[in-house]
Amino acid sequence: MDETFLPRIKRLGHGPQTRLALAVALVEQGDAAAAMAECQAVLRWSDRYALAHFVLAGIYSDLGRYDEALTSSARALAFDQGITEAHRLRSYILAETGHYPEALAERQAALALDPENALDHHRLGELQLAMGQNKAALASFREAARLNPQMAVAYFGIANAHLRHEEEEAIAALETALRISPGFPKAHLLLGDIAASRGDHGGAIRHYRDALSLNQRQAEPHFRLGELHFHLGRFPTALVEYRLALVIKPRYAPAHHRLGNVYFRLGHYDLAIRQYEAALTHNPNLAAARADTGDALLALGRWQEAIDHYRRALAQVDLACPEGETALGEERFLEAIRAFRGRLGLDPALIVPAAVEGGGLPPETLGHDERRADQRLALAMPVDVRARPGSYLGATLVNVSKHGLLLDSPEPVALGSEIEVITGLELGGQKLAARGRIVRQEDWTAGLPYRYGVALLERNEAWEQYLAETA
Repeated sequence: MDETFLPRIKRLGHGPQTRLALAVALVEQGDAAAAMAECQAVLRWSDRYALAHFVLAGIYSDLGRYDEALTSSARALAFDQGITEAHRLRSYILAETGHYPEALAERQAALALDPENALDHHRLGELQLAMGQNKAALASFREAARLNPQMAVAYFGIANAHLRHEEEEAIAALETALRISPGFPKAHLLLGDIAASRGDHGGAIRHYRDALSLNQRQAEPHFRLGELHFHLGRFPTALVEYRLALVIKPRYAPAHHRLGNVYFRLGHYDLAIRQYEAALTHNPNLAAARADTGDALLALGRWQEAIDHYRRALAQVDLACPEGETALGEERFLEAIRAFRGRLGLDPALIVPAAVEGGGLPPETLGHDERRADQRLALAMPVDVRARPGSYLGATLVNVSKHGLLLDSPEPVALGSEIEVITGLELGGQKLAARGRIVRQEDWTAGLPYRYGVALLERNEAWEQYLAETA
């Protein structure tokens, strides 16, 4: 701003309009305290000056003082119901604080005053979509596009409304958005999500990279890339992408949570707990991170703390687990853990360590398996798997230890099957190979490989040498 502008405003006098103009100029200069002082001086002159209440509401909103912003904007509207921007401001604040029905009512009030405003129709659609009103949202986005055919974000909204049941329509809308605005990263992100859901992992990566090429300072593309690599079992790559997301956006709770999941999969439970705690610091309502903290604590043998985290996670999502509480009260701790985890929808195959020995439970009843204590080596190694003579599958070895391995298969394999695993890696002239039995299957998501836990029955010398050299 021109440094001579403020003195010129002041020369106009000390009337309310001049002081409000000065307040707006001070806001633009970043001097919120001085701007508030000017607004309050106007209101001392007349508390019914609606515009002063509105300017003050905007300042409070910028400072994150939402309750005061809502109070001031309500006073502005009490004295002048025609301030459209006051309704828009209130809608924004109410949406930010999760009060969607009230935010929707304010946006509708703004549209009643300005029915041809395309952006208001778009914002209305976003609120309707957040409330699960897909048909109403689609109508709002289409109206926004009708009023402004060059509004790329309206087509992005149309794509979101179509996404669950009509992917082809969603893709068409996103392609329209990119024709209008080639530099629209969110369209590439959503196209990447659609590609990933269809199993087109290469296409998903291309779209996420396209989004990054448009703006290198976005955390979301890195997070999406991390998610894709995580679900493919490429944990080292996923770890890098989640870290890059956090470099850009250090308070990004979902990235902290998923980075914790990577560390958990790699067997670094202490590091996993640190990331889960960081996620909860930035978003205390992230119940999944609290539940996962319980699993990491359990893997370390800190079962009392694990139980506390499971119970707190259940309370956060308003779920009761009477069978778990009964078992806990009767000091049947293993049954309590299983009940709490089951109610939270956690992987039932988690191995409970022998440290859960309270209440007189003998260790042999606790499903103890020394594989949890193994040093697991994270990989992303292509292998051949033979489940029966002459039948080979091209699979991916996710991690290995002395006693077991984690395997991604493109096709389902029956639990209990004995398999041979042959890698392309040679040591001492011998390919790494092993024989094992499939003992568990992780939850499967359409479009992703089938993931199996394999207990090793036999391994060759090259396998033993490889583990020894990489330990």
